Amino acid sequence: MEYFTSVPISEHITRICDPAAVAMYLVTGERGAVLMDTGCGFGNLREYVSSLTDKPVTVLLTHGHLDHAAGASNFDRVYMNHRDREVYRIHCDIAYRRSFYRDIPVIGQIPESEYARPAEMPFEDLYDGQVFDLGGISVEAVAVPGHTPGMMMLLMPQERTILFGDACGVGVMLFEDWALSVGEYRKSLLALKESCEGRYDRILRNHGTFVSTKQVLDDCISCCDDILAGRDDHVPVKVFGQEGFYQAKRVDGHGCRLDGREGNILYRSDKAR
Repeated sequence: MEYFTSVPISEHITRICDPAAVAMYLVTGERGAVLMDTGCGFGNLREYVSSLTDKPVTVLLTHGHLDHAAGASNFDRVYMNHRDREVYRIHCDIAYRRSFYRDIPVIGQIPESEYARPAEMPFEDLYDGQVFDLGGISVEAVAVPGHTPGMMMLLMPQERTILFGDACGVGVMLFEDWALSVGEYRKSLLALKESCEGRYDRILRNHGTFVSTKQVLDDCISCCDDILAGRDDHVPVKVFGQEGFYQAKRVDGHGCRLDGREGNILYRSDKAR
């Protein structure tokens, strides 16, 4: 199996996709490179990245989920916010990953020998405002806790580009025990808007279409307002086959909001506070 494909986004940014169609982003400067996330942890990601750049690579993990952090052990220098250590420990366990992927076409058949092993913890801490200067381009960490407690966005100001990742998008998930409440998440989004608005024009994501419009941030803030006021559509949904979750806004068969807007939130009832 060919585990990875890639496509250039700009002179400095390359999108890499793994067999689960999860995107990672390689940012290359004059002196070094940053790999933003490491996907589901199948195959030899380090070898593939080495075919794209000869610069020393530092890994920045947006959060500790299995589809973003599982390939981290391929690399020597990895940063992740300390608040996601428990998330990583649970999600990147081999047994947990095999169970999660078991019934998914294609990747469910990947043998365990092709799974990257969990990395030793802790990683180097990734904190809000931390800047990685690669020479001609830099990557800045922006804390947006909600989806997980240590959730980070990654801003490339010279490219006027930001990786929203799972922190803000068309189906932000706030239902795991460690996810923040809707009210806390709303505060994170408002802080993001205040600190970064005007510093980016392009939004990248790790799933789906891999891009969003700038409207998505205001849409998610509005979803939070509606959930907290009890006026969202409150649509019952199954998540990974489990019931008890709700979607803030109704969508069509393609997952697009019926009202034509973009951002949406999936949440557990006890998070609606």
